[in-house]
Amino acid sequence: MLGKFNLRRIVLDVVKPAVESSLISIAEAIAGTQGVESVNITVKEVDSKTEGLLVTVEGQEMDFELSKEITNCGAVIHSVDQIAGEEPTLPHTWNNECDSDSAWYCHRHSRLGQPTFDVSSCCSRGSVLSAI
Repeated sequence: MLGKFNLRRIVLDVVKPAVESSLISIAEAIAGTQGVESVNITVKEVDSKTEGLLVTVEGQEMDFELSKEITNCGAVIHSVDQIAGEEPTLPHTWNNECDSDSAWYCHRHSRLGQPTFDVSSCCSRGSVLSAI
């Protein structure tokens, strides 16, 4: 998924009408979204007309389209309280097409094509370096 942020965790402040969708139906709708591995919904506030929810969703390479599932259940996202993720990384590969004097690129310790490293200054070249 090179070039796209890997969304791994999102925490949402959600408000839903007290009489509409159940917490289980909201959780099931979110869980059916691409990349979602777990859903945690905590009721923060309750009044006669609405419920305030803290929705925590975790997974790998999730799509923010999960917000549509929440609104389809009759709820509204009040705010995005936290997002956690990471930039995509290149796979750990080895390419030995160049001679031994070539520069080597460490996929683990560098960010998407930036600096090069001398083989001796980084990882063992057998698993994570590519010749450039």
